[in-house]
Amino acid sequence: MTQHLGGRRFTKKKVGLKQSRTFRGIVLGVVPVFGLAFSAAFLASSIFAPINTSNAAETVVTANVTYGAYSLSLSTESSVTLNLVADVDGAMAVTQSNVSTSTSSPGGYKLFLSMVDTAPNNYLVHTLDANKKITSSGTFTNPVALTNGTWGYAIPHSTATVLNTNGFDASYTAQTSGSTNSSTFAAVPVGEPIKIAQTSTSNSTPNVIPVYYGARVGFETASGSYTNTVLYTAVADAGSSAALYVSPDETPAIDGGEVLTLTTTLVSTATDIDADVYLLTASQYAAVTAAQNPTDVRTLTSAKLTYGQNDSCQRVSGVDVLQLQCDAPAKDPGNYYLYVNVPDYGLHYDKPFSYVKNFYNISTMQEMTANICNDTKYVVTPKATIINGTNIYGQSNTATAQTNADTGNALHRPNHPNDPNYVPQVELEDTRQTNINGSMTTVSYTVRKLADGNCWMTENLQLNWNANRQFTSADTNVTSTVTVADKTQATTATGGDATTDEADTWKEPSGDGSSPNRWLSRSTNGATENSYSAAAVQTGENQPLGTYYNWYTAVMGTVTGQAEATQDICPKGWRLPKYDAVSGSFMYLIRDVYHIIQTAGDQSTVSGGNLAANNTLHGFPLSLPYSGYVGRTVGSTVDRGAYGDFWSAGANSATLSRALNFYGSYVNPEGNHYLTYGFSVRCFAKQS
Repeated sequence: MTQHLGGRRFTKKKVGLKQSRTFRGIVLGVVPVFGLAFSAAFLASSIFAPINTSNAAETVVTANVTYGAYSLSLSTESSVTLNLVADVDGAMAVTQSNVSTSTSSPGGYKLFLSMVDTAPNNYLVHTLDANKKITSSGTFTNPVALTNGTWGYAIPHSTATVLNTNGFDASYTAQTSGSTNSSTFAAVPVGEPIKIAQTSTSNSTPNVIPVYYGARVGFETASGSYTNTVLYTAVADAGSSAALYVSPDETPAIDGGEVLTLTTTLVSTATDIDADVYLLTASQYAAVTAAQNPTDVRTLTSAKLTYGQNDSCQRVSGVDVLQLQCDAPAKDPGNYYLYVNVPDYGLHYDKPFSYVKNFYNISTMQEMTANICNDTKYVVTPKATIINGTNIYGQSNTATAQTNADTGNALHRPNHPNDPNYVPQVELEDTRQTNINGSMTTVSYTVRKLADGNCWMTENLQLNWNANRQFTSADTNVTSTVTVADKTQATTATGGDATTDEADTWKEPSGDGSSPNRWLSRSTNGATENSYSAAAVQTGENQPLGTYYNWYTAVMGTVTGQAEATQDICPKGWRLPKYDAVSGSFMYLIRDVYHIIQTAGDQSTVSGGNLAANNTLHGFPLSLPYSGYVGRTVGSTVDRGAYGDFWSAGANSATLSRALNFYGSYVNPEGNHYLTYGFSVRCFAKQS
């Protein structure tokens, strides 16, 4: 059995004007080996005239052949410099660089050229100002004459071993800065290397290929030094060989906000070259790369992306290359490694990267931060014109409605992530369990990014408890531990208060708001709007009513006078709406962003009718229900299906606080209300 393996050596060259810098890099390579082992038996015998005795002897002949290695050498100058003196009509400089290659491989070698792996483009870039560049155009098969402000490479097409498919001139001449000419040059490719030369036999005497670099400038090119780096790659051809590249070279960040495509290019003479791509956790990577007894990466089948495992990679074949384009699958945020394995040649390439938390891949309210909400790379801010009470998925004007439940790329991100015609929406759990009908339950809330650029709960908070309970800064918007007394009330799901005692407990005996400093809340036990007044649910939202809180409970007992609460009952990372007309307030959201009203107390100016008829606040995307409130003097829950009342963070006096209030054709985002009312709570993602 004969096996041929290939290998490569590499050389980087810095091309610059006037000055250069030293670059270092690491590139993987393999050296081809071959082997042959066989065993033969040789039988010797003698035949004589008939005699009374005979004999025979055997000799076993064995040839042991060990694995050897083909040699492959590649060398060139470490840098070349072009010195140019700009002229009004343009000035050119051309310099010659020799590339020497030899191999003992019977199949010869192939020589490739590209920009160095880390080069993002093929410009010569000014060393002091990255915005200043000398560009490049033309290709190996169709080079072009240089114009002012351009550079390129050229190989005389008469050079031995150079592919005859090139379009270069027959000869080139090195020249210092001087008159221009029509000699043609090509741009050095970025990413996939181009094959520029090849042989079919071994050569102990190096082949020398002259490569010319030229540049032309005029007065429009700023003075100074411009530089970049090119890479030569030689691959020994022993029937199969490979050189491995992974693009992009920079550390990628894979997340739910975008699908990162990784392109692995294997430069090869073989049509059956193969590679496997793995997505490893930090612990898996450590096991694979352990100094002793490492884990075989091939056993980690669940982490494998290629060829029938997770269908995340597609093979794109070209001349002398195999490209693997792999879409990063959904993963929990954290640190991972891309591991590309070429088992036939003992090659691998690995690179660390991270999945980052974003709007679409967090799962709890407490994971939300201002940075996650405000990072426009991952979550778009929708148009303020998206107000449609019948389409809960954000249809606007003639845009086609698509459900926000559409997982798109399996990262829990909709198929329209960057379209402002759709409202970003996720479901997030509150890690603080709530008491519903006597059972501790985890509650999820619909969260949307609205047109003010903030993330808002679009369901009422329903945090309940049936005993003294502590809330800490780990799960709640408080700076120190707060113990909430046992004053949560229950309400039936079909109408009025469960008991007269409930009303009496809430009732304010004096009726003047003089006793606001009490822990008071009342649960609706998960009841929804149409549990009370189906006729009021005119757009099909049928929102959960949540829990009613007096203002003292809503702000965790921290503010009783004229001030804005700095902590409240909202989850960690969230807060009650502000009370001034600033971002994060009901006034700013309703009047200044969505233009539902012109002034406080005005009727709807969006739909042309009143709020009761058009349900502008009640409908998508704000989804504010007519949840009613707990009356401060009667202690009962009233006006469900007719009124909506929501606390803000601002107190107006020792007895009054600001709140959003709407009913019929009236809406006031900053009304003054006694602190002893029981209102609903909505939170927005706390701004930094």
